[in-house]
Amino acid sequence: MKTILVVDDEQMNRMNTKFILEKAGYEVIVAQSGEEGMELLSELSIDLLLLDVEMPGMNGIETLKEIRKDPARSDIRVAFLTASGSCDDMSEAVKLGARGFIKKPCRAEELIVAVEEAFREKEAVLMLVIDDEPMNQMMLKKIFGDTYHVVSAASGEEGLAFLQKNVPDIILLDYNMPGIDGEE
Repeated sequence: MKTILVVDDEQMNRMNTKFILEKAGYEVIVAQSGEEGMELLSELSIDLLLLDVEMPGMNGIETLKEIRKDPARSDIRVAFLTASGSCDDMSEAVKLGARGFIKKPCRAEELIVAVEEAFREKEAVLMLVIDDEPMNQMMLKKIFGDTYHVVSAASGEEGLAFLQKNVPDIILLDYNMPGIDGEE
């Protein structure tokens, strides 16, 4: 049986998540803060950590940063169960190796599917970035490079040439470019 640690400052969210996941066959442990979650991680063997982003004290991103500093826990699977939709939070979490984002509130089926996805072994995902701005290409490689295999094309034409021989999993496309633009 796989063990999931749910870290959320809202008691109702913790209890609801615990109920759904236990019903799906997981062992679930709960913590009400990042600090408490860190303590439990040092004492227990956890297969997946579900973190809320917005919590008093150590928030979810700060908690994950601390976890990644410890070589003994640096490879733990982490997904975020959060009401936060901040692009900065998502970007930082991806850089830290988060395996997904589950938007609260969610239906039981959505939660279970997202947890199952977090447990799947990740294959290298190919991301094609088509953007005429070198700074944007660099920034996206920095943000997503630890999680995805990122390939850049500096124009629509270059992107189309790449697509003749390759099928990426994700394409990030600039809308306004000289020559063939994003819409074309």
